[in-house]
Amino acid sequence: MMFPKKGITTQIGIYEGYICHGGNNPNFSSQVIISREKRQGVFVLSNLAGSSATNIGDGIYRLLLGDTIRIGLQTDTNGLVDFLSIVMALLLIYFTMLLWDRKSPRACIVRVTVGTASIVAMLIVPFIFHYPYKVIYVWFPVTVCMTLTITLTIALINIFAGCFWWFRDKMGS
Repeated sequence: MMFPKKGITTQIGIYEGYICHGGNNPNFSSQVIISREKRQGVFVLSNLAGSSATNIGDGIYRLLLGDTIRIGLQTDTNGLVDFLSIVMALLLIYFTMLLWDRKSPRACIVRVTVGTASIVAMLIVPFIFHYPYKVIYVWFPVTVCMTLTITLTIALINIFAGCFWWFRDKMGS
Protein backbone atom coordinates (compact mmCIF):
# COMPACT_ATOMS: atom_id res chain seq x y z
CA MET A 1 0.00 0.00 0.00
CA MET A 2 1.39 3.39 -0.93
CA PHE A 3 1.07 6.33 1.43
CA PRO A 4 0.72 9.83 0.09
CA LYS A 5 4.00 11.71 0.37
CA LYS A 6 2.46 14.39 2.58
CA GLY A 7 1.20 11.82 5.11
CA ILE A 8 4.59 10.14 5.38
CA THR A 9 6.51 13.34 5.90
CA THR A 10 4.17 14.85 8.47
CA GLN A 11 3.00 11.79 10.41
CA ILE A 12 5.77 9.20 10.29
CA GLY A 13 9.50 9.87 10.42
CA ILE A 14 11.31 7.61 7.96
CA TYR A 15 15.05 7.70 8.44
CA GLU A 16 17.91 5.52 7.35
CA GLY A 17 17.45 2.32 9.30
CA TYR A 18 14.33 3.11 11.30
CA ILE A 19 10.81 4.48 11.28
CA CYS A 20 9.42 6.47 14.20
CA HIS A 21 6.31 8.29 15.32
CA GLY A 22 5.47 10.06 18.55
CA GLY A 23 2.32 11.58 19.87
CA ASN A 24 0.98 13.74 22.66
CA ASN A 25 -2.35 14.65 24.09
CA PRO A 26 -3.09 16.60 27.27
CA ASN A 27 -2.52 13.64 29.60
CA PHE A 28 -0.50 11.04 27.70
CA SER A 29 2.40 10.66 25.30
CA SER A 30 3.72 7.83 23.14
CA GLN A 31 6.69 6.94 20.98
CA VAL A 32 7.12 4.15 18.43
CA ILE A 33 10.50 3.30 16.89
CA ILE A 34 10.87 0.36 14.50
CA SER A 35 14.19 -0.82 13.12
CA ARG A 36 13.89 -1.61 9.43
CA GLU A 37 16.91 -3.92 9.27
CA LYS A 38 16.77 -5.72 12.63
CA ARG A 39 12.97 -6.04 12.68
CA GLN A 40 12.87 -4.82 16.28
CA GLY A 41 10.63 -2.18 17.71
CA VAL A 42 10.13 -0.08 20.79
CA PHE A 43 6.68 1.09 21.84
CA VAL A 44 6.48 3.44 24.82
CA LEU A 45 3.27 4.72 26.38
CA SER A 46 3.40 7.29 29.18
CA ASN A 47 0.77 8.82 31.40
CA LEU A 48 2.68 12.11 31.27
CA ALA A 49 2.31 14.70 28.55
CA GLY A 50 5.60 15.99 27.19
CA SER A 51 8.79 14.40 26.00
CA SER A 52 9.05 11.55 28.53
CA ALA A 53 7.94 8.80 26.12
CA THR A 54 10.27 10.07 23.39
CA ASN A 55 13.27 10.20 25.73
CA ILE A 56 12.59 6.74 27.12
CA GLY A 57 11.89 5.23 23.68
CA ASP A 58 15.09 6.69 22.21
CA GLY A 59 17.10 5.36 25.14
CA ILE A 60 15.67 1.83 24.85
CA TYR A 61 16.17 1.86 21.07
CA ARG A 62 19.82 2.84 21.49
CA LEU A 63 20.27 0.04 24.00
CA LEU A 64 18.84 -2.43 21.44
CA LEU A 65 21.40 -1.14 18.94
CA GLY A 66 24.17 -1.77 21.44
CA ASP A 67 24.90 1.90 22.14
CA THR A 68 26.01 3.02 25.56
CA ILE A 69 23.66 5.56 27.04
CA ARG A 70 23.91 7.82 30.04
CA ILE A 71 21.13 7.45 32.55
CA GLY A 72 20.33 10.50 34.58
CA LEU A 73 17.68 12.94 35.59
CA GLN A 74 15.10 13.45 32.90
CA THR A 75 13.77 16.96 32.68
CA ASP A 76 10.65 17.89 30.83
CA THR A 77 9.10 21.22 29.92
CA ASN A 78 5.84 20.27 31.63
CA GLY A 79 7.71 19.51 34.85
CA LEU A 80 9.35 22.93 34.73
CA VAL A 81 5.98 24.60 34.08
CA ASP A 82 4.51 22.66 37.05
CA PHE A 83 7.35 23.81 39.30
CA LEU A 84 7.13 27.46 38.24
CA SER A 85 3.32 27.48 38.61
CA ILE A 86 3.51 26.11 42.14
CA VAL A 87 6.25 28.59 43.11
CA MET A 88 4.20 31.49 41.73
CA ALA A 89 1.07 30.41 43.61
CA LEU A 90 3.02 30.03 46.86
CA LEU A 91 4.65 33.45 46.44
CA LEU A 92 1.25 35.07 45.89
CA ILE A 93 -0.14 33.38 48.99
CA TYR A 94 2.96 34.40 50.99
CA PHE A 95 2.69 38.02 49.80
CA THR A 96 -0.98 38.17 50.79
CA MET A 97 -0.30 36.70 54.23
CA LEU A 98 2.67 39.03 54.72
CA LEU A 99 0.52 42.11 54.18
CA TRP A 100 -2.66 40.79 55.79
CA ASP A 101 -2.26 42.56 59.14
CA ARG A 102 -0.89 45.74 57.64
CA LYS A 103 -3.64 48.25 57.19
CA SER A 104 -1.59 51.38 56.60
CA PRO A 105 -2.37 53.53 53.53
CA ARG A 106 0.92 52.45 51.95
CA ALA A 107 0.11 48.73 52.43
CA CYS A 108 -3.35 49.32 50.94
CA ILE A 109 -1.83 50.99 47.87
CA VAL A 110 0.67 48.13 47.48
CA ARG A 111 -2.14 45.55 47.75
CA VAL A 112 -4.31 47.25 45.15
CA THR A 113 -1.34 47.84 42.81
CA VAL A 114 -0.06 44.26 43.01
CA GLY A 115 -3.59 42.84 42.69
CA THR A 116 -4.30 44.96 39.63
CA ALA A 117 -0.90 44.14 38.09
CA SER A 118 -1.58 40.41 38.63
CA ILE A 119 -4.90 40.59 36.81
CA VAL A 120 -3.41 42.65 33.96
CA ALA A 121 -0.55 40.14 33.65
CA MET A 122 -3.05 37.26 33.56
CA LEU A 123 -4.87 38.98 30.72
CA ILE A 124 -1.83 40.05 28.68
CA VAL A 125 0.74 37.24 29.02
CA PRO A 126 -1.26 34.55 27.16
CA PHE A 127 -1.63 36.87 24.17
CA ILE A 128 2.04 37.83 24.21
CA PHE A 129 3.02 34.16 23.95
CA HIS A 130 0.11 33.37 21.57
CA TYR A 131 -1.58 30.87 23.90
CA PRO A 132 -5.33 31.42 24.17
CA TYR A 133 -6.90 30.35 27.46
CA LYS A 134 -8.55 27.36 25.77
CA VAL A 135 -5.10 26.05 24.75
CA ILE A 136 -3.77 26.66 28.25
CA TYR A 137 -6.72 24.83 29.80
CA VAL A 138 -6.44 21.79 27.51
CA TRP A 139 -2.72 21.39 26.85
CA PHE A 140 -0.88 22.84 29.83
CA PRO A 141 -0.40 21.03 33.16
CA VAL A 142 -3.28 21.31 35.63
CA THR A 143 -1.09 23.37 37.95
CA VAL A 144 -1.13 26.24 35.43
CA CYS A 145 -4.93 26.43 35.58
CA MET A 146 -4.81 26.16 39.37
CA THR A 147 -2.23 28.97 39.52
CA LEU A 148 -4.35 31.18 37.26
CA THR A 149 -7.36 30.59 39.53
CA ILE A 150 -5.31 31.23 42.67
CA THR A 151 -3.81 34.36 41.11
CA LEU A 152 -7.23 35.76 40.22
CA THR A 153 -8.66 34.93 43.65
CA ILE A 154 -5.74 36.41 45.58
CA ALA A 155 -5.61 39.48 43.32
CA LEU A 156 -9.31 40.16 43.94
CA ILE A 157 -8.86 39.59 47.70
CA ASN A 158 -5.95 42.04 47.72
CA ILE A 159 -7.83 44.67 45.72
CA PHE A 160 -10.98 44.43 47.83
CA ALA A 161 -9.09 44.27 51.14
CA GLY A 162 -6.85 47.18 50.16
CA CYS A 163 -9.83 49.31 49.12
CA PHE A 164 -11.83 48.32 52.21
CA TRP A 165 -9.04 49.20 54.63
CA TRP A 166 -8.21 52.39 52.70
CA PHE A 167 -11.81 53.65 52.80
CA ARG A 168 -12.26 52.54 56.41
CA ASP A 169 -9.15 54.47 57.35
CA LYS A 170 -10.39 57.56 55.44
CA MET A 171 -13.88 57.38 56.93
CA GLY A 172 -12.53 56.84 60.44
CA SER A 173 -10.28 59.90 60.39
